[in-house]
Amino acid sequence: MDEKRRILFVSAGNAARSPMAEALLRHHAGDHFDVFSAGFKPRALDPRALHALEQLGLGSGELASKSVMEFAGQRFDFVVSLNDLTPKELQQLPPTRECLVWHFKDPELEEQRYTGAFPRCLQELNERIKMFLLIVSKRH
Repeated sequence: MDEKRRILFVSAGNAARSPMAEALLRHHAGDHFDVFSAGFKPRALDPRALHALEQLGLGSGELASKSVMEFAGQRFDFVVSLNDLTPKELQQLPPTRECLVWHFKDPELEEQRYTGAFPRCLQELNERIKMFLLIVSKRH
């Protein structure tokens, strides 16, 4: 991968899944990707997500909850949705070469059922991002 690619991770609230994915990809391949995250109805970053990142040794200082609309008109190589999208949400996505849907359960909802949902989600995102990087490196 010679040139930096632009990637946007999208989730409903940009409070947990998409910021964790942003931090992970920056950690693994920030020299190859410009990484962003956003939500359709952004909320404050969930402190449990930030704590899970810190437990993994990843900084969260650059993370901030943003609206998908902040990226209107920008182009991306990849837009990755971390939850299923409605037709209206699909229309709000910025232009992209590839739109990927990686359905991940919302750890904020899962935490109500069992403890440890945030570290588990972070681990699953980490595995998916590593696989994504392997595939992208083979294609380009």
